[in-house]
Amino acid sequence: MTLGGGKRRKKAASKNFAGDRQKRTIQTKDEFQEYGIVEKMLGDMRCSVLCSDATVKTCHIRGKFKRRVWINVGDTVLISLREFEDGKADIVHKYTADEAEILKMNEGFDPNRLKNVISADVQNISILENSANDDLDEEINFDAI
Repeated sequence: MTLGGGKRRKKAASKNFAGDRQKRTIQTKDEFQEYGIVEKMLGDMRCSVLCSDATVKTCHIRGKFKRRVWINVGDTVLISLREFEDGKADIVHKYTADEAEILKMNEGFDPNRLKNVISADVQNISILENSANDDLDEEINFDAI
């Protein structure tokens, strides 16, 4: 009985298969950390993230993730807030789809609900701006001038 050898067998033996993977523990947020959803990739290891506190922050992808963890639009991430810059943060962890579902049940972070709240706020603001512009037009009578 030969066990085999060579480049292909060694390469296949070194890879992690789905049955061999160990479950990783889910990281929860600490102080100065928030959950978020990647909205847009900006380039130069930066992205725009919609945070759980309904703000959009520019986040830097840490060098630890470079060429190891691929972050795409729509991914759920954990970000670390910067004390010295309000609009910027660092991506600390990327959640898999299964972990995001567990996070949704345990922590109450629902990305779909967050997107709906943001879109409703944008619609309300645009309605208020339109009504304010209509009020200004009614007060000034250009025909009398």
